[in-house]
Amino acid sequence: MRSFLAVFAAGLLAASAYAASPMSVTTVIEKEVVVRDAKGVVKVSRIPAATVVPGDTVVYTYNLKNGGKAPSENIVIVAPIPAQMKYVDKSASAQATIVTFSVDAGKSFGEAAKLQVTDTDGKKRPAGPDDYTHIRWVITVPLDGGQTRAVAFRAVLQ
Repeated sequence: MRSFLAVFAAGLLAASAYAASPMSVTTVIEKEVVVRDAKGVVKVSRIPAATVVPGDTVVYTYNLKNGGKAPSENIVIVAPIPAQMKYVDKSASAQATIVTFSVDAGKSFGEAAKLQVTDTDGKKRPAGPDDYTHIRWVITVPLDGGQTRAVAFRAVLQ
C-alpha cells in the first residue's frame, strides 16, 4: 500500500489581499478518521495528516488573519487541488464567500454548474468534481482589523 506524506508542496496557497492591511494565512492539513466510541456511536474527527494512504479524506483549511487595524477588502484565496487528490463535491466551505472552480490549472474560474471540459473524443461535457484543478474563494465582506476567517475543502487521496 503506498503512503503519501502530508507535506503537500503542490498544495501551496496563493492568497491575494488587495488592501493595505497586512494579511497572514496559515494552512492546516488534517486527515479525517472515523472513531467508534464505547457506546458504538460513530464520530468523525480530524488528526494531523502526517501520513495519508489511498482512500483517506484530507481537509485543507486556510486560516486568514487581518493583522492590521483597517478593514481588508477584495480578498481572494486560490488553492490548487493536488493531482493525486480528488475534490469531495460541495465540500468547499466558508462564510460570506463566493466559491468558484477551475478545470484548466487555475487559468479561469466559474460556477461549478457552468463549467465544461472537453473529452478525449473532442466532445464537451459538464465538468464534475473529478475535473476540478483549483478552488477560488472570494471573500464578500471586509475582514476587520484583528479579525480571522477560515476557508476549507476536502479531498480524497487516490
